[in-house]
Amino acid sequence: MEMSNLMIKFFSELTGTFIFILLILVITSKNTEAVKVAVPIGLALAISIVIFGDITGGHFNPAVSFAMFIKNPKLFTGLTLLVYITAQVIGAFSALEINKFINSAYYNNL
Repeated sequence: MEMSNLMIKFFSELTGTFIFILLILVITSKNTEAVKVAVPIGLALAISIVIFGDITGGHFNPAVSFAMFIKNPKLFTGLTLLVYITAQVIGAFSALEINKFINSAYYNNL
């Protein structure tokens, strides 16, 4: 796989994971009822997949990426797996830190 293509996939997976996780964290910090959070979380995933699905396949979860690697290691190589998981972890932790800043009052009351 070409390095520039891998970088595009890295940033797409990072951004998609960031959007997905940030929306989940913001939604769940305001609501705890399952009915009130289920639909917005599904929409958050759908938004990320619509935006980045054509580029990366819309994994946004290391378990999904690992499953794709196990299913077809020739198409989804170990390097691609490493790039995807690294992007997903960075995106998720970035979303957590931004959410802590946005909802600092929520986290200070824990």
